[in-house]
Amino acid sequence: VDLFGSDLPVEGSVCEFAWRDGPLLEALRHGHWVLLDELNLASQSVLEALNACLDHRGEVYIPELNRSFTCPAHSFRLFACQNPLAQGGGRKGLPRSFLNRFTQVHVAPLSQNDLCVIASETYAAVPRPIVESMVKLVHTLHARSLTSAFARTAGDFNLRDVSRWCELMLSHQAQSGQWAPEVYLDLLFGHRLRLGNDREVLYKLFETQFGYAPRTAAPSRLAVSPSAVCIDEVELPKPRVPSVPTASRLEMLPALLPHAKAAMYALKMGWMVNVVGPAASGKTSLVRLLADLAGVTLCEFSMNSAVDTIELLGGFEQVDVAREENRLVDLLVAAIEQATVLALASSPAAAPHLTLLHSSWANYHATRKLNSVDPPVRTLQGVVASLEAVLACLPPGSSAAVDLGEIKQGL
Repeated sequence: VDLFGSDLPVEGSVCEFAWRDGPLLEALRHGHWVLLDELNLASQSVLEALNACLDHRGEVYIPELNRSFTCPAHSFRLFACQNPLAQGGGRKGLPRSFLNRFTQVHVAPLSQNDLCVIASETYAAVPRPIVESMVKLVHTLHARSLTSAFARTAGDFNLRDVSRWCELMLSHQAQSGQWAPEVYLDLLFGHRLRLGNDREVLYKLFETQFGYAPRTAAPSRLAVSPSAVCIDEVELPKPRVPSVPTASRLEMLPALLPHAKAAMYALKMGWMVNVVGPAASGKTSLVRLLADLAGVTLCEFSMNSAVDTIELLGGFEQVDVAREENRLVDLLVAAIEQATVLALASSPAAAPHLTLLHSSWANYHATRKLNSVDPPVRTLQGVVASLEAVLACLPPGSSAAVDLGEIKQGL
């Protein structure tokens, strides 16, 4: 279905479906090149479907269309890429008969000189000697992780680490011109090493490559203001209209400050964060606390082996009026909270409209108890009208933080 296509709903039509080509079938029709990445993660059914394109037939049959499509020999080309089987992650050895249909091209890992050239050209503002020392350190860490028990749980050390190191230095040190790569040593590598002995090896390797020992970090300090949350030199700005904090009583323990600081660095740089640790060590609480301090809404979802992409991304379901009403109510609650914060902070003239808004909101809850659909919907429309009156009293630009478009469309 993902490769060749399927019947999908027609946009703007009710209960009408039409065939939509998948990327492989579309490329086959037009004679394009196709790259199938991570081929050894594909299921057996996908491999069997590809066989028809790769063998002497050179065609694929689509039963839904009752048609066969021939691969254009003069233009259509198929490429595949895969990581070594030893990297795990569900990879499997492909049948030899299947692999024999491809011309095998082995790409060797990038050499240390290659990494230096790439990093120096990409981050030309960082002095070349520093880049070379960084590359040597990462290359040494990678070599040690392959040949000994060092950093077995830290993942791979590669060009991505060098790139992030350079990005951090350019973001925080380029303006002053005082390059200090050791500042981010723990952020990029130290937090990935579970054992104290591994960290000692890391510091010694740094001293070998750079010629000086990394400085011992001073105890971190937390500072929270209406506009930002700071841990030492890392500042995470808050949105103009922060979300309402949760009712949980979470405290930032001193032992969590270094981990929170590392997470804030990653958030500021736009990187994903994976918090790793034993059970009941405060991983979830750390993220919840950061979300509360930063004034953002945190959506939590528990993952397990039975979770499907539909549960994460959504899908077509039977219309449930009560569920849709609950979704709109949640959006409306957030909008009312934001409008209330703005009105109390910047617009005394909105007080009468604010009183009417909360009165109509209480009226909605009273009407909803009658278990009738239409009256609550009409009452919700009155709540939206009162909310618009509050927003009209706010200073220019402030009301833009409260979006009622989706709520009106849903009603």
